[in-house]
Amino acid sequence: MTLQLSTANLEAIADGLESRRVAGGAPLTILSCDNLPGNGAVARAAISRVCSNRSDELARFVETACTFPNSMVDRITPQTTDADRTWLREEIGVDDGWPVVSEPFRQWVLEDSFAAGRPPYEDVGALFTDRVHDWELYKLRMLNATHSCMAYLMALEGVVYVDEAMSIPAVRQYLERLLTTEAIPTLTEIPGHPAFEYARTVLGRFENTGVRDQIARLCIDGTAKFPSFLIPTAERQLELGGPVECAALALAAWARYLATVPAGERAYDPSGERAAAFAVRSLDDPAAFLDFDLVFTPRLRDSERFRAAFAVAAEALAAHGALGALDASA
Repeated sequence: MTLQLSTANLEAIADGLESRRVAGGAPLTILSCDNLPGNGAVARAAISRVCSNRSDELARFVETACTFPNSMVDRITPQTTDADRTWLREEIGVDDGWPVVSEPFRQWVLEDSFAAGRPPYEDVGALFTDRVHDWELYKLRMLNATHSCMAYLMALEGVVYVDEAMSIPAVRQYLERLLTTEAIPTLTEIPGHPAFEYARTVLGRFENTGVRDQIARLCIDGTAKFPSFLIPTAERQLELGGPVECAALALAAWARYLATVPAGERAYDPSGERAAAFAVRSLDDPAAFLDFDLVFTPRLRDSERFRAAFAVAAEALAAHGALGALDASA
């Protein structure tokens, strides 16, 4: 079953599990498709907590007869625009107030941990694996990270769409360098699915001129995205003695975006005002932005090498703009 885990839905699932237990306790798979890492483990914890509050018998049934596979879904879905609604109405004859636009690419990776057999989802392209976590890291550190790393650099330059950004040689070269020298060395290779091939596919998806994915969409909620998408890569590279310059440039661009773009024009971020306060201070002292502890860990804040790379990137952005900084970093 697939449900968002609101309180009401958790109680409904618990009701169904209790009825199933009383009726004989046939095994059941509860498959979470929420777009977050470890979604099956999150579902297990939430549902088990509700069931434990009801009875020990129900809790034991969930523990012994239910499985909660993790899953990962990947498909770029730009924000819906009036142009999308108009096209759908005029070309297809469908009047829909909120059509969902997406790229042709789609990927659904499922942990092969089903309680009593499973549907043949592989017939429609799903991938069953015992390496869902490694797939999640592929997506987070390659696709999601490259999105966020280009976002604020391109916003500073007034670039509107991702495919337009990809047509700029310096941008593509920067993303290639980020992937090959910083992201991929931190990943565990998945047999049969080389990381470099995944990276190549990511860049090809970004080049799709029909998707019209918006740079402004990528700028939403940087405070929540960077700790998952980029910070772990930078931390691991510091451990390995590897490069961190691409990550530093992306984060310095975020700071400059926060400090120089008027609040009313910035993308939504629940912690944006707090982040902006650190960013404004960083205009005079670049390393001051690293004190923003919702994003920057002690390992990064205390690293002289990372602080130096961040300062160099911030100074290049101030002196040469985003494209100039990209050229200088090549």
